[in-house]
Amino acid sequence: MEIINLASSSAGNCYIIKNESASIMIEAGLNSRLISARLAKHGLFLSDISACLVTHSHGDHSRCAKELTERGIIVCASAATIKACEITQNFKTLAEWQQRGVVGKYAVLPFPVDHDCEGALGFIITDGTELLLFINDTRMVKWNLSQWAFDHIMIECNHTAERLIENADTQSVRKAQSHMSLDTCKDVLSNLDLTKTQDIYLMHLSDQNADAPKMKKEIEMLTGVPTFVCGKNGGTNINGIA
Repeated sequence: MEIINLASSSAGNCYIIKNESASIMIEAGLNSRLISARLAKHGLFLSDISACLVTHSHGDHSRCAKELTERGIIVCASAATIKACEITQNFKTLAEWQQRGVVGKYAVLPFPVDHDCEGALGFIITDGTELLLFINDTRMVKWNLSQWAFDHIMIECNHTAERLIENADTQSVRKAQSHMSLDTCKDVLSNLDLTKTQDIYLMHLSDQNADAPKMKKEIEMLTGVPTFVCGKNGGTNINGIA
């Protein structure tokens, strides 16, 4: 299973999961022209994407979700997200903790997350061979996910407590209330089965309140798993700015 980051920040989120048989998108937080341009760098086209999972309706995650459905790409999300995005065609509604649904040849188990948006979801995704955990935009994870041994983990690591204190303002307080901190990210990872985990991808770093080198170092020290920072404008690098 290959993971491609096209964008990861409060300005926009978009990721591709692909193997030899299928490619799906997770998050549609860019305009379609930019998505197409960044896909092309990886030899991909929008027509190669069989479906798109959307965690919630905030624009940096759903900006072109409706347009994707108009182009014939199935968008899969909670009922609240589908409604908020005004999607009326080519969609699949995902219910929390339902039996796994098929999304573009991948099986997906959705679960609710603690974010300031109705219907926000996290995803457990498998292609039948490997298992991926995707958690973006949540203050915490209250579920016991230790029953699964994940091959890949994509998880939000938005800010550090130190940077929040340095930059204390209204926006910073909101981030603390609705986005995952480094300490919480470490707590979540500490409660997972990492025996099979090949890599960890840190997503949605705050421009002002993140510390990418510190985050990467501390997660790798904690887990012993190679850790990558998803860049704001695509790719993976230590600074998360790409």
